[in-house]
Amino acid sequence: MSTYTSGNDRSAYPADISPSKSNGSISYNPTPHLIPEGDNAVALEVTGSTATDKLIIIMVGLPATGKTYIAKRICRYITFFHDIPAQIFNSSNYRRKLFGVMPANFFDHSNAEGLAQRTTACNAALDDLVDYMKKDGVRVSVYDATCSTRERRDHVLKKLVDENLHCNKMFVESICEEEEFLEENIRELKLSTPDYHNIDPDDAAKDFNERREQYKAVYEPLDDRDGSYLTVFNYCKFMVNKVRGYLPLKVRSVILSKYHAVCMLMK
Repeated sequence: MSTYTSGNDRSAYPADISPSKSNGSISYNPTPHLIPEGDNAVALEVTGSTATDKLIIIMVGLPATGKTYIAKRICRYITFFHDIPAQIFNSSNYRRKLFGVMPANFFDHSNAEGLAQRTTACNAALDDLVDYMKKDGVRVSVYDATCSTRERRDHVLKKLVDENLHCNKMFVESICEEEEFLEENIRELKLSTPDYHNIDPDDAAKDFNERREQYKAVYEPLDDRDGSYLTVFNYCKFMVNKVRGYLPLKVRSVILSKYHAVCMLMK
């Protein structure tokens, strides 16, 4: 998990390599970076194979926490600024296509039939994601789903491993506990989805909140066992764990910069 030390903290340096008092420069570096030279030189940030690695992002979070918004933001950034193809695979779209619109009790974890159908939708989305990632060239895919339990996340990872995909993988989790944000997300975004077409807004909000509670009852947040991940708390606080490589660091940058701006507006 990332920790940071202020660059002005001289106690962080051993005595023989501390910044000089005259100009703040470091007098000795036992492992210096070599600056690339020549016609084929590239920036240190992209040196090595990481600049050409593919990336799979797995979203995590309860409904109405902004997962799809984050996924779209990432894909727009990667496509526009880096000219890298990026695509979102939303499990809810596959669920609606396969089984139609379902009431809140469909999402009850103890509903064996509902769980089996949700797993079928999950696998259908992953099958298309795998086909997309097997294409030639650098690309990014986002699996957009709740992935609310470790069991489901392990299922997703096993599927990707079984397909022998040589891609970087990272989780992006959104946790929102601010009632104001949740109510706005539900009213303005979730109630406009096909699940609630032509349904009274109050009835739709009641059903959606019941659905959210079904997920919340079994929710397991990310931790070190999940490997590389970034968690956004209430759009203002971040936790970054083992995020390395060219594209994962770009994802980290776009999320932190976007929500830092949101945080400033809230102050």
